[in-house]
Amino acid sequence: MAKDPSMDKRIVVEHPSGLHQILGIGPKDEQPEAFISIKEGVEIDGVLSALNLVAAKRSYWLYRPLMLPEKTTRYDPAQR
Repeated sequence: MAKDPSMDKRIVVEHPSGLHQILGIGPKDEQPEAFISIKEGVEIDGVLSALNLVAAKRSYWLYRPLMLPEKTTRYDPAQR
């Protein structure tokens, strides 16, 4: 039996330029990951970036790249 496409949500990343990119599709009934590490992140402007979940809409989950202060000298991943 084929899976009903209306039961899926898109996984979308919003680039700093405002461009939205669909990364994939996930089951609607599952809880999305609040944070996607650099190892599993996406390349944005030539740099591999970690992603944070910023919105869970009816048909998609929206992620944005993790933004760090430019003058940071020490960053502990537990402080995301």
